[in-house]
Amino acid sequence: IGDCKSLRERALSLKVTSLKRWQEEHQRRARLRILKGVSNIKTADVYKDALQGLEYEYELIDDKERLIQESLEMSHCVATYATKINSGQCGIFSIMYEGNRYTLEVGKVDKYLCSIQLKGKFNAIAPEQLQYKVNNVLLKDLLQTV
Repeated sequence: IGDCKSLRERALSLKVTSLKRWQEEHQRRARLRILKGVSNIKTADVYKDALQGLEYEYELIDDKERLIQESLEMSHCVATYATKINSGQCGIFSIMYEGNRYTLEVGKVDKYLCSIQLKGKFNAIAPEQLQYKVNNVLLKDLLQTV
């Protein structure tokens, strides 16, 4: 009931009789309440074309609602990265690979962009092949100077 009040939602029906359903509803509302404090985001221009040339479908996450959606659907904490995104420390991407979605944090080391972390649902480790392809695209400028 407290979660419903803070989210300004209609109260949960008292007809719910399953303990599992009560737990699911509580978890959903608790996550929403926590994420309610996520600030609007503005991704730095340097990240906008970071994955250009990647052969897999990807999306730059560049608004608050999409960041929260990614966090909820992937069951990880990427929504807490709003401050890092706004300060230009990182850009967040969603990548589709072999029917699964992965979340990529891209950051800067010196003047080069690199993969900070690439995670699947529940922070699962991404396949090596995907990590390799992402790193090749991000580090193409560095690799050309070597």
